[in-house]
Amino acid sequence: MTPYVISGLEFGPVVIERVLRQIDPKAMEKPAGEGRFTPREVAAHLADWEPILHGRIKQTVDSPGSVLVAYDEVQRGKDMNYTATDPFDSAQAFAKHRQATVEYLKGLEAADWEKSSIHPERGVMTVREWVMAVMGHDTYHVEQLTAVW
Repeated sequence: MTPYVISGLEFGPVVIERVLRQIDPKAMEKPAGEGRFTPREVAAHLADWEPILHGRIKQTVDSPGSVLVAYDEVQRGKDMNYTATDPFDSAQAFAKHRQATVEYLKGLEAADWEKSSIHPERGVMTVREWVMAVMGHDTYHVEQLTAVW
């Protein structure tokens, strides 16, 4: 994997925190659109979701061909009470969890990146594809956060 991928993964939480700091505190409860998370919920979602994504990557490496668990993100947000979280605490937790993901990825062998698992909604995905999905997930939520400005 290229060093840019690792750098991109490491920079995701930095960008999220910087964007959160630019949002008017009154806008923390403003969703980016119908059915979308508020900035507070985005931060909580990222902190909550990073260990899930890490777990999917690890399961793919440890048990190629296995079927991953799918989650309803909206329901999980309700179950985990995203609305009651502090966005900056969530951003710190996201950064901590992401660092664990990055450290895990740095220890993989070249062949591990091509191992795959099956996601019930997305189909067969390799570790490489999961990592690209994680980066896309970060970008999606940066867009969501900046949409409330």
